[in-house]
Amino acid sequence: MSRFADPAAQQALANRLGIESDQVAETMAITNPAQSVRDDIARLSRTPGLPDTLVVSGLVYDTAHGTVEEIVASAPLRNIRPA
Repeated sequence: MSRFADPAAQQALANRLGIESDQVAETMAITNPAQSVRDDIARLSRTPGLPDTLVVSGLVYDTAHGTVEEIVASAPLRNIRPA
């Protein structure tokens, strides 16, 4: 989704979906992967029906360098506190 931060990719996707390119930038582009991971886990923690024992972790893979950074350590979802 970080590719959607590229204006050309935004326009191409917007054309395909029949929406404005600024909608792609605002709702689909990931410009801060670490924050996106934290936001996704926070969203999961607010999702009803998920078991309290569900264990999650948050990682970001750097495609340029082939490295993985741990953003949120593995823990039961309900024990993770938002950063």
